Amino acid sequence: MGCPAMEPGPTPMCRTMFKLGYAYSIIPGPMIDGRPTIEYMFLKEHGTGLANADVALLQDRKGKIHILWRHKAWLLDAPPIEGMEITETFYSWTYSKNPDKIRIAGKHQISLATRDKPKLIRSTPLDSEYYCFNKKIIKFERCH
Repeated sequence: MGCPAMEPGPTPMCRTMFKLGYAYSIIPGPMIDGRPTIEYMFLKEHGTGLANADVALLQDRKGKIHILWRHKAWLLDAPPIEGMEITETFYSWTYSKNPDKIRIAGKHQISLATRDKPKLIRSTPLDSEYYCFNKKIIKFERCH
């Protein structure tokens, strides 16, 4: 990637990633509109028992970095105290074959903190969301 220690390095891509947040994962994304993308998952905030991450699909077009799409990846509120409730929301995303459409699925879980591993109380699937690529504005927009 060439971004030294996630500092706002010399390239537009490094500067954009630095502004978004601390890198959790960086992987190649799909080809969108005939150009490569980067799927960048980043921590927005974290602390004792709290973690919040987003994912963004980034693309370089003539030296300008576009954030094509951005969504929550996961949210965890897990107080490290036995007997307290842990709430988690996870999202997953899949690209269509073209790939001009993104489908988001998710679930919300509530667990009880125990000495070993959390005990699941309830898991609820979230309604799917869809995003379609709009070439005019170079972004994915909510669609059906």
